[in-house]
Amino acid sequence: MARRDPQRRTSGVGNTKSSDKRPTGREVIGFVEKFLRIPDGPHAGQPLILAPWQKQEIHRIYDNPVGTRRAIISTARKNAKTTLCGALLLNHLCGPSARNRPNTRLYSSGQSRDQAALTFDQARKMVLWNPDLRQIISIKESSKILRYDELGIEYKALSSEAHTAQGLNPVLHICDELGQVVGPHSDLFEALELATAAQRDPLTVIISTQSASDADLLSTLIDDGLAGHDSHTLVSLYSAPKDIDPFAEATIRLANPSFDLFMNQDEILAMAAAARRLPAREASYRRYTLNQRIQEANPFVSPSVWDACHGPVAPLNELPVLFGGIDLSSVNDLSAFVLVGKKGDRWHSHCRFWLPQEGLTEKAAADHANAQGRFRHANRNVDSPLLGRSLTQRLRRQ
Repeated sequence: MARRDPQRRTSGVGNTKSSDKRPTGREVIGFVEKFLRIPDGPHAGQPLILAPWQKQEIHRIYDNPVGTRRAIISTARKNAKTTLCGALLLNHLCGPSARNRPNTRLYSSGQSRDQAALTFDQARKMVLWNPDLRQIISIKESSKILRYDELGIEYKALSSEAHTAQGLNPVLHICDELGQVVGPHSDLFEALELATAAQRDPLTVIISTQSASDADLLSTLIDDGLAGHDSHTLVSLYSAPKDIDPFAEATIRLANPSFDLFMNQDEILAMAAAARRLPAREASYRRYTLNQRIQEANPFVSPSVWDACHGPVAPLNELPVLFGGIDLSSVNDLSAFVLVGKKGDRWHSHCRFWLPQEGLTEKAAADHANAQGRFRHANRNVDSPLLGRSLTQRLRRQ
């Protein structure tokens, strides 16, 4: 394995003994663009020139006056998120952020072994493309480890399948695609987040497409960060609003900061056209191309058609003829009662949904939802809470 000759001096890479101050965004950008190369693709091996939005994110992270504990960057897919992860990782391994941080541990995490290997693979290729980096960085392919031997700084890729996060002591945690976590909890993420108490200025960088649900872990972190409770937490959310034309080119740009730089615009516009024609593709298009929170299941009515039905609903006494339907459940499912009537050329619907209050917490856990929020949502149009465990028994009593 290639190591640096003690007599050989590289052209600046690995020289981390200049001062004890925190690195600035300008220093990090300078390191990336001077020493790192594009890891793969048609331009592999060429200098890695950061996009303007990537430079902006680096400045936000490293130039935060109060310091950054957690940075969340959420964009649509194919905006070079993993490449940015690899660049930030090498900055902490042998660049400005390694300054006076000997014998520290760096980690990246993914929800599967394949996902966890992506950040490692990008960083490994960047090392191999640069002769100076090859001299100072040891690569252990089988265990997904990179090590800067002179300072004893080591990076390792972890997956949620490994169950090895307990007892770690990370100074940097790069979390790739946390949006894949369903529900409000991830054992791997929590173990790494709670293992930083002994470190000075630990940093977590989360780079991911959004989760499907408001109750998923990444969504809760984004919403908490946007609320501004902690000045050490930064959130950059590149997402298209749900109330504008989802197929317009201007809408696509809002979720894809690299759209005019290196993305295949014809391919993305073709995806938009296909989603417009084929309702079954619209949900995945909205989530992965527009970075919206939306379930990928193929509903009977597509989201755009559903949203087009928004508007004021006429009161029941203005609907001369009503059609009603009821869907009863017993314990676990929602019950529904719907009345539909026509006024002029429009149909108006009055809907009521409910479920028993007892056992609601268990139901919410099974559905990865907030129990109180689900109860309020399900019973928002009901005069009084439906107490008890079984709706069927209540109806029988009545």
